[in-house]
Amino acid sequence: RRYVKPETALVLRDGQNGAIIQESAGQTPWGVPAYPTDLMDTTGAGEAHTGVLLASLIMGSSLEQACARANAAAALAMGRRGYYRIPTASQIDNFLATNPRL
Repeated sequence: RRYVKPETALVLRDGQNGAIIQESAGQTPWGVPAYPTDLMDTTGAGEAHTGVLLASLIMGSSLEQACARANAAAALAMGRRGYYRIPTASQIDNFLATNPRL
C-alpha cells in the first residue's frame, strides 16, 4: 500500500480463499470468497482472474462484483485441462447463474 496512491484500489488473490480487496487506503480490506472447483490445473488461473477483473471494471461493475466474477473465471479455469482454459463471458454467466454469491 505504501507504494501506490491512497486512492488506488488493491486486489490480492488469496488462493482457495478467493481475494482480498481494498478500494482506498482508509478502507478496511475485505474478502471476496472463492468458488469451489474440482482442481485439475492452476495454470492460467491468474491470467483468467486478472483479465476478467479488468474487463468487468471496464464494463462498469463495482470492484466487489468484478472480483467475484474474476473468482468465478479462475475457478472455471482451474477445473479444466488443455492449453486454453480461460472461460468465455457466457460460460462465466452460466456458472454465476448456478452459483450465486452477490
